[in-house]
Amino acid sequence: FFPYGNPQDTGNKTDLRYIYVTSDEKDTGILITCDGLLEGSALHYTAKQLTDAGRIYELPEITQTYLSVDYGQRGTGGASCGPGPLTQYRLNNDGTDYTYSYTIVPFDKNTDDVEELVKLWRDVADAE
Repeated sequence: FFPYGNPQDTGNKTDLRYIYVTSDEKDTGILITCDGLLEGSALHYTAKQLTDAGRIYELPEITQTYLSVDYGQRGTGGASCGPGPLTQYRLNNDGTDYTYSYTIVPFDKNTDDVEELVKLWRDVADAE
């Protein structure tokens, strides 16, 4: 999360082979992996909360983490004060079908090796 003066979407990571989250309070975590690439973020606010808040101080108290897993996002730039995103960074609404799948794997953060789990589940996806 980056505290922009006007709250907005932030923290999206691209070209991920996997993403995982853990908690200080629990021994378990979740791993999300796929056979290709995905995008994701883990924020303490929903997209609606970020949109509805006019200023950073209007955001609600942090109580949860929201994990987003996405196929992709449109590139930065809305052509309102400069060029739009380059063609290769656009997700078009032209009837193109975008599909992807991923696997959610629970794990014990004290005993499981996340890197080994990733290899195992990516190999499973490659074999299918």
